[in-house]
Amino acid sequence: MLPQNTVEILKTLSKPELKSLGDFINSPYFNSIEKLKELYTEIVKTYPDFTGKKLEDEAIHKKLYPGKEFKQKSILNLFSDFGNILKKFLSYEKFAQQNDSIDLNLAKSLSERRCYEQSLKTISDFKKRKTGDDKFHEDHFHYFYKMERLIHRNLVNIRPLNKKRINDALNSAASALMLDFLNKYSSLAYYLSIIKVVRPEEENNKIINYFLNTVKPENFLKYINSTEDKFGTIVKMQYMLNKFVKENFTDEEYFEVKELLLSNINNFSAEDICIHFKELTDLGGLRSIPLEEIFDLRKKFCELKIYPNNTIPNFSAATLQNTFVNAMGLGEYEWAENFLEEYINYIDEDLKVNEYNYSMALLNLRLKKYEKSLEHLNKIKYSELVEKVNVRFYYMMNYIELGMYESAASMVKSIKQLEREGKERVKVESDATENSLKYFNEIIKSLMSNTKLDIAVYKEAKKNTQYFYRYYILDKMEKMI
Repeated sequence: MLPQNTVEILKTLSKPELKSLGDFINSPYFNSIEKLKELYTEIVKTYPDFTGKKLEDEAIHKKLYPGKEFKQKSILNLFSDFGNILKKFLSYEKFAQQNDSIDLNLAKSLSERRCYEQSLKTISDFKKRKTGDDKFHEDHFHYFYKMERLIHRNLVNIRPLNKKRINDALNSAASALMLDFLNKYSSLAYYLSIIKVVRPEEENNKIINYFLNTVKPENFLKYINSTEDKFGTIVKMQYMLNKFVKENFTDEEYFEVKELLLSNINNFSAEDICIHFKELTDLGGLRSIPLEEIFDLRKKFCELKIYPNNTIPNFSAATLQNTFVNAMGLGEYEWAENFLEEYINYIDEDLKVNEYNYSMALLNLRLKKYEKSLEHLNKIKYSELVEKVNVRFYYMMNYIELGMYESAASMVKSIKQLEREGKERVKVESDATENSLKYFNEIIKSLMSNTKLDIAVYKEAKKNTQYFYRYYILDKMEKMI
């Protein structure tokens, strides 16, 4: 049989891509093993699963080597060769889609062959293309840096020397290098900073901290503002996003970054739009930006109609949940349900059932349809600790609303048991869960005894911010004091 990793790749190919693979294998420029052509013909017959008796070792050997003694090693080697050429095909396909790489390699090859003027012409065409409607991507400035260095290499080999052009090329290379570094640094530092916020016990990145204490990127950003590079503001936006994770910022500063994103939206690829909208909405949640503002940003993302899109990663399940909860928190129940019905189709296949039922359980709890909420919770099968804990909390809330206080109390015990089993539970999350359980326990005890809640417990809960389901707990307590 074909190796599992080969089957996994084959299943991702569309019919046109599968045909292109055949053209690739049948080309003597890319493939010198004749038997791979015959093997490809047999493999295509098993589309779309690429499994079955026709692909068993002996069946393939009989088809490709009729009348010869079965040698499994020959088939295994052929399968291995097929896997290698399949990966080679993917690499060439990706390269063919990357115009920047093609232009750079052509300009470099011409320069190495001492065709300096032709190399300069290729670079000039590259720049003209890039000043059009081309989308920004992570390596945008990297390619400009490489091209400017090639311009320098070409010019120093052309007589007479054009000293001004040489100097301009070096200055442009330096600018592109700095922009490339600051953009990639800011993007990486942003995610490291988010991890530090969520998991404070994680060690700080010493290299990034040393860099921040050594230089002042803000001064370079002032220079960016003075340039006419349309992508310079994108670097500024990325830097500000990273900075705001670690530092307090005003609403005005947040809105400045929001405006930078929205005003440059046509300069981003679809994937980058998804990334930056997620960064900005996550940041707003971390820094208590009004829910209305975050929701407005989420709606603007949906209006862009990025999905469905098979060329970018699936929609994030976490973003789906955050958007859904954001809408519910503002009473936008119809919008939330419509959003869920559409975007549930864009997340990873294996997450769809659980995410849909989890979301509908939350919605029905909010709509006071408690039995319906429990029906959806009963359909969820989570394996991760944090997910199991969350589901039990929502069971508990439904039981409380239905007056099933014994069942609610049993959920408290169940969550405590899960927490004891969770060896890798982050302390800050564990503490927040413990606080939540404490307050829920007080609510359940008062309800079971039909007595008022101790006002001291309410005051403590109102003052404390380090626990989950705060809105529900405080709302419930206020009705019980």
